[in-house]
This record gives sequence, structure tokens and C-alpha cells, in this order.
Amino acid sequence: MMEQRYAQHGEGKDNKEMGECATNEVEELSLMFPGGNMAIKIQQLKRKLQSLEQKGHWWVKKAQQEQSVKEKKDHMEKLEGYGVTAQGPCKAVSEHLQEAQAQYQALEHKYSKAECLIKDYQQETNFLKKKTA
Repeated sequence: MMEQRYAQHGEGKDNKEMGECATNEVEELSLMFPGGNMAIKIQQLKRKLQSLEQKGHWWVKKAQQEQSVKEKKDHMEKLEGYGVTAQGPCKAVSEHLQEAQAQYQALEHKYSKAECLIKDYQQETNFLKKKTA
């Protein structure tokens, strides 16, 4: 008879409904056994079950958090790998930039010298023109 009740209550019910059914059955059992020993034992077992369910939820949550930490570490290592991979090209570009800056400075120095030579030449030609005139 009790098995039939469990089967009837268990079909299509969620945990909350199952808990309500169990509470009703505890009340019925306590009426059947006036000494209350059965009801006390059932209450103790219910508390123990709730405690185990809470611990189970804690373990699931802990496992989820550990998985999340592992995924984040893997992602971080992947990003670090990208950084290491990018360092080579960055170093090459930096060296190329330094070479270009050195060439620019050399050309700027030559340009300044050329300007001075042109000024000197123009002054000389102007002086010769005035002298011949």
C-alpha cells in the first residue's frame, strides 16, 4: 500500500511536491504509530537527506568553480602564448624603426650640409657677379 502511494506521488512531480507528499505521509504514519518513534525516525532521516542534498549541491558548485578556474587558466595560457608569438614580429618592427630613424638622422644631417653648401655657392656667385659688374 505504501509503495503504491510512493508510485502515485512520484510520477511527474518535482522535488518540492515530493517533499509535501512526504510530510503528509509522516503525519499519517504518526497517527498510525501513536508512540511517535516512527515519526521521529522519519524526521531524522528527512533531515539527514536534506543535509546530504545540501552537501551534494556544495560539491557540484565546487566542481563547477574548479572547472571555471581551469577554463580561465587555459584561456590565460592561450593569451600568453599569443603574446609570446607577437613579441617576435614586434621586435623586428622595433629594430626596423630604429634603422629608419638612424637613416633619417643621417639624411637630415646631409641635407643640412647641402643647404649650407648651396648658400655658400649662392653667396660666392653673387659676390662674383658684383665683382664683374
